[in-house]
Amino acid sequence: MESGSLEDIMKRLVEIEARVSKLEQLQSVKGINPEDFPLNSEKKLSIREFVNLISPKNSVEKVLAIAYYKEVIQSITPFTVKDIADGFKESKEPAPDNINLPIYYNVQKGYLMENNSSESKLKSWELTNTGIKVVKERMNGNQA
Repeated sequence: MESGSLEDIMKRLVEIEARVSKLEQLQSVKGINPEDFPLNSEKKLSIREFVNLISPKNSVEKVLAIAYYKEVIQSITPFTVKDIADGFKESKEPAPDNINLPIYYNVQKGYLMENNSSESKLKSWELTNTGIKVVKERMNGNQA
């Protein structure tokens, strides 16, 4: 074996080790599947990119996407109406006149549930397993 090919093999092993390390880091984030996001990017997925990935059709779906981003990616749980309103601003999406209404519809569909253990006096919510499943299906291109 010539030294050039051994060096190439060692270089490739270092690259593979770096990729595996990134996968392990992504897996440690709650609810994130490493295959859902590119490994070549050193930057964090923005809320705008995430909303584009989900392609919500209406304010109810936008609230669900923002709630998922806040809870799963930013680890904000439980989240409040203010967190959702901030998500609309951060994603540069027009917020509905009454954000409580699409939140209510998501609760009725079983995608969100009220969190009664909140330390603050504000009403707060969290995703249900069904809500997480619906967003993950949207991420994979399936319409829920």
